[in-house]
Amino acid sequence: MEHFLLPHGRPEPDDQISRANRHIFGNTTFRTNQRDAIQTTLNRQDVFVLMPTGGGKSLCYQLPAVLSKGVTIVVSPLLSLIQDQVTSLVRNKPAGIPAAYLSSQTAAKLLKAVLRDLHRPVPTIKLLYVTPEKLASSSSLISLLEDLNRRVRSYRKDLETNTLAVYAQEMLARFVVDEAHCVTQWGHDFRPDYNKLGRLKELFPDVPVMALTATAPQKVIDSVKKVLKIPRATTNIIELAISLMFYLALTFWRKKTKVRITTVQNQLHNVTMCSSLESKALAQLHAYISSKYANNVVGIVYCMTKQQSEDVANYLFDRGIQADFYHAGQSSTDREMVQEAWQDGQIKVVCATIA
Repeated sequence: MEHFLLPHGRPEPDDQISRANRHIFGNTTFRTNQRDAIQTTLNRQDVFVLMPTGGGKSLCYQLPAVLSKGVTIVVSPLLSLIQDQVTSLVRNKPAGIPAAYLSSQTAAKLLKAVLRDLHRPVPTIKLLYVTPEKLASSSSLISLLEDLNRRVRSYRKDLETNTLAVYAQEMLARFVVDEAHCVTQWGHDFRPDYNKLGRLKELFPDVPVMALTATAPQKVIDSVKKVLKIPRATTNIIELAISLMFYLALTFWRKKTKVRITTVQNQLHNVTMCSSLESKALAQLHAYISSKYANNVVGIVYCMTKQQSEDVANYLFDRGIQADFYHAGQSSTDREMVQEAWQDGQIKVVCATIA
């Protein structure tokens, strides 16, 4: 059997998981602990994944979704990010991955097609994205999930007893809670409807839950596990990130896209921000952008709170950089306008929360 090396040097078996990683997602190997998180959820166990932004969190649930027989339900906070992920999955090369989302903005024709597929004995959709607000407000969606969970089981003949035995799981594969720090008031972007997601474990006790976030101290991890009712979930840390003031990710729109991620003022873990330290970090950020990148470069500054994203955007804008902010406190219309302006190059820098 062919083997590849994992990041920690252990040989990686050429099994179904590795082949899916290479042939469907185009990766030659896994990052540290990625495979462990994938294997845990495929074993139908709860898992908490802590991984910095850009570290490959999505693969931890997208790959298992492809290998699982049922539908993986992904709870994500921002509709624009949901739309981007679904589009990316459907257009994935070399093989598109069936994915869809349900929201108040889903067109009637598309909604009808998605629901029709989900009511099939074995749906073709592998990942269904929803917002926490949709889950909290839609009794029909909960009914659909209950139907998926008890739908069609496959059977095989037990040669020893000459009887048919159930061997396939229900059509509800798992729940994924992305940006899980939003679950708790200890998190930097608390969302009330996220706090209601513990109901999922009450309704579907046998369905595994995967919670993911980019940044969370231990008290947030413990609180998330408690709220989601997964106290015994395995905690899978993938390059634990220090709590930074912000990350700077600049993307070059040329023939080939290049991404550079720069840490600015990275000694802020468990430190109460004082005005002088914050001003120094903002000045460092402005100087870095101004000196390193031309006007044809657009980028994202990741901030830790909604207020910080607004403050950083205003600071940069007042100093001649076309910047705006993007966070969950804005209306969907405002967020879409910012996203479109950034994609069109009218805005050079978007200051966004990690969620």
